[in-house]
Amino acid sequence: ILTNLTTGIIAQNPQPHLTSRHAYFPSVVVLPSGDLLALFMWGEAFEAVGCRVHLARSTDNGETWSPWREFSVPDLRGCSSTGALIGFSEGRVGYPFESFRVFDDPDPKHQSAWIMVSADGGRSFDQPMQIARHPQDEVYYWDQRLCQGFNEDECIAMFWTHDLLRKVDLNVHMRTLKFSGAGLQQGKMQETSIPGQIASPLCLPDGRMLA
Repeated sequence: ILTNLTTGIIAQNPQPHLTSRHAYFPSVVVLPSGDLLALFMWGEAFEAVGCRVHLARSTDNGETWSPWREFSVPDLRGCSSTGALIGFSEGRVGYPFESFRVFDDPDPKHQSAWIMVSADGGRSFDQPMQIARHPQDEVYYWDQRLCQGFNEDECIAMFWTHDLLRKVDLNVHMRTLKFSGAGLQQGKMQETSIPGQIASPLCLPDGRMLA
């Protein structure tokens, strides 16, 4: 719980009359040390070509924040955050995102959902691990949302799922993910009975799941 915040502001444009910049898709996770780790997109417009992911840290419960640090995603293009940072056991932090393509890229549209995990409170992140991509690139798994699973080192992912060939949205799909060492075990992709686009899962202590 965030308390005693002076402003709660992590990022703002100090000179909006000179440059167009804004932050969106903010996310904050509480680390075992008590520090707060924040992540947000920063750019001239929503989904602008120049948008980049940034990180900031607070050691005083959000009253002040460190200088921003750009978060780089190696060897992937057209990346965007998809949902909140997620905390795992032993203080690990997961950053979910997707890759697609930049606006004017002539290459085929290969969309994938990914996660990068930090074992040191967000100071460094492991290489991206793929969560979802259709083998023939005929279905898009957009806007994944993750939650802690029912078991340790497990999470549940839900996706806004789009059939590219028929050009229609399918029901929300989901899969279970298990972290094992430095790897990621993917459960079977399953279609739910939930229509619509973005769905955020939540596992309850009694074994039920909300979305």
